[in-house]
Amino acid sequence: MKNRLLSDLQIEGRPVLGFDTGLKAQAFAQAKLAQSILQPGSIVYPEGRIETWQPLGAAEVSSRAPGNMIIWGPLFPGELMTEVLLPQERKKEAFDLFRFWLRARIVIEGQSSDGNPVYPGPAGSLIITRNNSLYPLGTVFFPPADLIKRIIDNEGYGSVINAMRYVHPDLTGDEEIAFSAGAVLYTIFCGGPPFTRNNIDVLREDILEAVFVPPELAAPGIDSELASLINRAMSPRQRKKTINTRPSAESILDFIGRPYSRQLFSWFREINEEEYNKITLDRDQFRRKKERSVKTRRFIVRNGTMLTVAMIAMISFGLITRGYIRHQADLPNTVGMTPIEVVETYYGSFGELDHMLMEACVIGRTGRGDIEMVINFFVMSRMRRSYEGPNVLTSAQVWLDAGQPEAYRNVFGVTDLSLRVLLEREDLLVVEAGYLLWLPGSYFVDLEMDIILRDDFIEPPPNSIAYRDILELTIHRDAWRISSIERME
Repeated sequence: MKNRLLSDLQIEGRPVLGFDTGLKAQAFAQAKLAQSILQPGSIVYPEGRIETWQPLGAAEVSSRAPGNMIIWGPLFPGELMTEVLLPQERKKEAFDLFRFWLRARIVIEGQSSDGNPVYPGPAGSLIITRNNSLYPLGTVFFPPADLIKRIIDNEGYGSVINAMRYVHPDLTGDEEIAFSAGAVLYTIFCGGPPFTRNNIDVLREDILEAVFVPPELAAPGIDSELASLINRAMSPRQRKKTINTRPSAESILDFIGRPYSRQLFSWFREINEEEYNKITLDRDQFRRKKERSVKTRRFIVRNGTMLTVAMIAMISFGLITRGYIRHQADLPNTVGMTPIEVVETYYGSFGELDHMLMEACVIGRTGRGDIEMVINFFVMSRMRRSYEGPNVLTSAQVWLDAGQPEAYRNVFGVTDLSLRVLLEREDLLVVEAGYLLWLPGSYFVDLEMDIILRDDFIEPPPNSIAYRDILELTIHRDAWRISSIERME
């Protein structure tokens, strides 16, 4: 966006700050942007004093952006706050300037109800990075919100995405400021923004669900209190507020304003190579587990509309109730099975969608994630079968045995199972299981709902993930059952 902010512009013989709208005169008039001249911005000085910035006019400037209409006003020789955040060589400077920005954002919030709304997040503000004859270091300028939004939109998709990375779509007021503060602190200390997706809809979901690598893993050695503060600032919105764990913007400013925080690197403790390697390994494992859980949840959500419609039809015929009663009357068990047979039965139940048999193979909540995933696929296949016909979901082993036909795209189950006994005692068996988990192709890509619901939509081909599990089996109620599963991707 910086190329649409013209700080070295001369109009009427004096230097001014110009906003290049990207529109020719006729389009400018049709967009009714002339009314932006009436909307003021706000300048906040380091000591908290607020000064109004009023646009003075709109004009074509032949020497800059030929043919485009430029809205201009008094000169403010600052930089975009987002431009200060990203360069690695400016991290210390960015941290110092961030305190000025956060203080100004808190001060100006009280004025947003007086007719001068503020564009949320750091993308909509400029800051003085060096003392000059006009403004002292740390003075922050919040341009008219409608004008800065128009310019961000005109810059294109990338500019909109970069602005959204620091803004929560559902929060307002102090909570919105606290969220932006957490995202900015993360960017400064962790070397990049917390939310990195380049698809607007996926980015919005990540922000709402707080899908980011925690700072204690992204920045090895970071102060634990600071990491906790950042995590809480970007935590998911609490729908039923009992105890609000999100810190206030004022408390964040107070925390980072402590004397020792004037040195950026004082927020890090020294760690040895062994600890660094462990944190790096934990970070990689976190990313894999988080990615899997997020994709599974969103895959089910994407099929939510079809599931709902089908479920209403099935409830009308009472099929769910009758099926539940049948299962309750004849619950499976593992009595008489050897430990190896129990393991083979557990993994074989994936493709059969037999979650009841899987539960019979385990103790307590062992394998709960696997069982819930199978339940989700079971419900989806039964619901969709009522209006799509048979072959809604195919067992992975059946699909492979048939030569992987392209007609079957919704594939699920375990194949290539190999077992190795690691420890064998009278009352304990430890087994290593290697296998491939096959999933429908749409599980591995981000697809929009309007694409999935189109008549010409073709499901992407199935794909698999290789896993290695360490299972412990013990005797429970006179039968061998799985007591723990440790999974590695």
